[in-house]
Amino acid sequence: MKTAAVDLAGAWSGLWGRISGASGVSGLITLMTWVGVGMVVFAVVKWAWSRRRGGAQAGQIGWPIFVGAMLAAPAAVVPAVLWVCDLGANALVNLLS
Repeated sequence: MKTAAVDLAGAWSGLWGRISGASGVSGLITLMTWVGVGMVVFAVVKWAWSRRRGGAQAGQIGWPIFVGAMLAAPAAVVPAVLWVCDLGANALVNLLS
């Protein structure tokens, strides 16, 4: 019995292709990119400044960088995360079937 493969990354690529191909959306995508890059730069500078002053904690930099990267490059970061989820889901489906 052949099981259906989970393809979250493919679904996201199709959705993002339609969103980015719509007219009038390029300005919003550019804004998302600038906000994402700003978040990453701010997080790194804040972490470096805290480290210089002796109070940096590595756990405080992960989420802002992740969210900033998702905003800055949704066509690359989101499919990569979903691909990892696809691997886990497909492995689980194959184990249970």
